[in-house]
Amino acid sequence: VCTFTTAASASELTRVIALALERDHWLRMSIAEERAVRAEAVAAGELADPRLTASLANLPVDSFDFSQEPMTQVVVGLSQSFPGGDTRRLRRESLARLGDVSPVERELRKAQLRRDITLLWLETALAEETIRLIEADRVLFEQLEDVTRASYGTGTARVNQQDLVRAQLELARLDERLLSLGNTRQRKIDQLGEWVPAESLADVTSFNIEPQTPGTGAIDLKQHPEIRVLDQQIVAARSRLALADAAGRPGWTLSTGYGFRDADRTGRDLSDILSVGFSMALPVARKNRQDKSIEAAAERVAALESKRLLQLQALESRLADQMGTLAWLDQQRELYDQTLLQQMQVLAGASLNAYTSDQGDFADVMRAHLAQLNARVEAKRIAIERQKVITRINYLRGVPS
Repeated sequence: VCTFTTAASASELTRVIALALERDHWLRMSIAEERAVRAEAVAAGELADPRLTASLANLPVDSFDFSQEPMTQVVVGLSQSFPGGDTRRLRRESLARLGDVSPVERELRKAQLRRDITLLWLETALAEETIRLIEADRVLFEQLEDVTRASYGTGTARVNQQDLVRAQLELARLDERLLSLGNTRQRKIDQLGEWVPAESLADVTSFNIEPQTPGTGAIDLKQHPEIRVLDQQIVAARSRLALADAAGRPGWTLSTGYGFRDADRTGRDLSDILSVGFSMALPVARKNRQDKSIEAAAERVAALESKRLLQLQALESRLADQMGTLAWLDQQRELYDQTLLQQMQVLAGASLNAYTSDQGDFADVMRAHLAQLNARVEAKRIAIERQKVITRINYLRGVPS
């Protein structure tokens, strides 16, 4: 029966995941981007700066005498522009909704990191456990090779050179498998280094984890972070649609001016002049500008809504596929645990007993023991592959690994 080892291993995985989340530059980038967008949202809701103007009006060019004409004046003006409709609020709200996407994206990123690190951890565990199984059985093959060599050296009739070569060949094949598995184990550890420093993995005593179980309870894939990210993007897109509609309404500008006048030629003081003005944009090009902007924003909303439906269907399909794979692996595990491993053990013992009592062939002994070793390796692969499938299922169900 294949088992998983030690709560310490689970705590090591938890430590590695926590370290990966702590040092993930993508999460830091997302926080910075959210802060930037929220700062932009505050700025976007403010009015444009008022404009101050100063001019010299109606100055006669024949004498450049400020007091020659009554209408000569120094004019100081102030104007303030106001966007049409509720544009300021909608602009601020649109950016705020865009900022709301980031926290859900970070939640999704964390779930993906937990899933991917756990999968790599399990793949490392498979290589590690397979090495242990082969190294444990290699002792038996060494003993068989020693016995065969001794028997061949004494000229025992039932042992020939072919048996000795077979024993040596199988040992060499086991060594080749160990080299390959060692390389696989190291590559998986190197891949884990994408998220955590290599020195953090150097003291890991075992890459096995305690068995996981699929999450229970009702499944609402609409609450999965992959869908919630799209939900927030749709909310932001709808805000941009409302903004595009409001932007089509004409903006207006309020202006005031104060004209300072000097005394006239007779010395009579002239009154200063106050001016108040109002201007408004005329949407004469609405059909080719504002209307198309609204149309584009509406199409983006529709595209995101379709993308959400596609993503939801994909999640449902992935979950169904993984659940089916888990059921198949459970059947395989039961077959190995209840039948195949026991039969392989009995066959290996019977072939060895037959050989030692001069009633069997050495080739049968080697084949039986190799079959038993391969069955143990396959059982371990099934057990760890099952844990990988559960990791994917729990990711889809929103259950932390």
